[in-house]
Amino acid sequence: MSRSPGRLQTNIHNSRCPWLDQRSQFSWVRYIEYCQKVDGHGKAAPLRIWPEPFPSTKNLFQPGMKLEGIDPQHQSLFCVLTVVDVMGHRVKLHFDGFSDVHDFWTYADSPNLFPVGWCERNGRDLCPPRGTLRFSWKNYLEHCGGAPAPRTAFVNPACRSATKASIVRPGMKLEAEDRKNGWICVATIHDVLDDRVLIHFDGWGPTFDFWTQMSSPYIHPVGWCSENDMKLSAPQNYINPEAFNWPEYLRETNSSAVPAKAFISRTPRSFKKDMKLEVVDKRNPMLVRVATVAEVYNYQVKIHFDGWDDMYDYWVDDHCEDLHPPSWCSKTGHPLQPPMVDEEADSNGCGVLGCKGYGHVKGPIYTTHHTSYGCPYSVQNYDKDLESLIPDRVLSKPEKKSRKITHKSVLLDLGTGDLDDEDSLKKRVRKRRRFFDEISAPENKVKISKPFVDSTEAVNPTAGSADVNCNKDQEQSADVEVHQSVFFGGFTLPSSQRPAPNWRHVRHLLEPLKEVDRDAVTEWSPEEVSAALERLPGCDGVSERFMSQGVDGEALLLITQEDLVRQLKLKLGHALKIMAFVNSLRSKDR
Repeated sequence: MSRSPGRLQTNIHNSRCPWLDQRSQFSWVRYIEYCQKVDGHGKAAPLRIWPEPFPSTKNLFQPGMKLEGIDPQHQSLFCVLTVVDVMGHRVKLHFDGFSDVHDFWTYADSPNLFPVGWCERNGRDLCPPRGTLRFSWKNYLEHCGGAPAPRTAFVNPACRSATKASIVRPGMKLEAEDRKNGWICVATIHDVLDDRVLIHFDGWGPTFDFWTQMSSPYIHPVGWCSENDMKLSAPQNYINPEAFNWPEYLRETNSSAVPAKAFISRTPRSFKKDMKLEVVDKRNPMLVRVATVAEVYNYQVKIHFDGWDDMYDYWVDDHCEDLHPPSWCSKTGHPLQPPMVDEEADSNGCGVLGCKGYGHVKGPIYTTHHTSYGCPYSVQNYDKDLESLIPDRVLSKPEKKSRKITHKSVLLDLGTGDLDDEDSLKKRVRKRRRFFDEISAPENKVKISKPFVDSTEAVNPTAGSADVNCNKDQEQSADVEVHQSVFFGGFTLPSSQRPAPNWRHVRHLLEPLKEVDRDAVTEWSPEEVSAALERLPGCDGVSERFMSQGVDGEALLLITQEDLVRQLKLKLGHALKIMAFVNSLRSKDR
């Protein structure tokens, strides 16, 4: 493997890269000057390419907050979510009741996030956490001790109402491209939210549904394939698909076509070859890297990560939300991975050039790796479809634990009443208490205390319960499933003995660190990280472990409590104090 000579082949032998400023931080101005001096190429992508290049509001989400959102892998489903991490203007979300392997990163201003109760107010079905009966937000929040995200955290228009365009309605027909298989198929508009529509391929399951805008170049009016001499794929199991014709199909389904005037395809964004930008690494979604536009074709751009081999280049849509202008990270407080230089090529533990041990090929359930087997950049993994390595959330069964539970299966009932009599209610409560007494206490999760909830957004106490309609086999769940359903994500039992773990409650522990230069934390060396941790009260002697593992400033911002306890073998007390320090560093710019 060899890195492209036309795109950043660096041979820096000193410890200071030419694109670092006086504070040892990455500077886009110096980097552009350096690229133009080395190969004559390099230009920052202009801000006019993006309708809104930088966020207009702050990220108000905090770990532990509850919300509703669209599953990015099953876009027809609205699910119960919990914020588990915040980085800059991005948030990491967890599906309540499911494994951490399905966690995903998105943006605070994503149109796919909604406040608590939005689905009920707008007539959408909300998929409850696995293992619950008769779900209601009021009882659920009381049970898990959580608090809903404030309404002010949702800045997208769709979180306020489900406005439907007058000329585009659910049930209308159109032709849509199946981009994974390269087909153009008969499709139906299944739902409408403001200027977005949910496309469903006729004859196929909801797994392939996707949200898009009416200006998308990948949806077309009825008859478009015929006019452009393209093959149209008839619905699955359609009788005599070769003789498919639209007028007859519209009569059979008693439906109408989307008006042709509703389709106004947007123009491609004006990306040019060799433009510089910041891009989320799809192989490791928690990282944002310095990148270059390698090629442009119609509505797609080919992304190259500066300093990396060309084998890692890949195509994305030009309107992909993971493409950002230069300085996006510095303005939002998100760490930026600078270009890889030859000196850093071998500074890793898994043997892969440029990898620093972040991420894992099996998804967000692991934050680090130590061998090429788990490295998302290794030769054996780079050409794999990483999404295929993660089990489907809806179709997969709950993980089995080695420990056996001998008591009978119990589903968590969060209904508001409607039981036969008072005795039945007492029996159910006793059964649930006995169930909780027989299983071990769950691991403490980060939760947000209730004072964060605005009085104007309290959950309606009379809200009706929702039926479970996502998993047909929920009624036959095993004891192990109930154990997981209760103690994953949002099912952490409330504790009345101590407040929610939040670094602001322990600010007195961080007093000795007031003089630490937090602005340059991403440029800290392992020695500087060790020196800062030595000043934490009661953490004497633990800094040597950070030195031995090569934990620098960037790694410190990405570290988790699980890494501290399992990988660095720290005691829980030390890990909690260090995480308080790390959270204060992450929250500096917010």
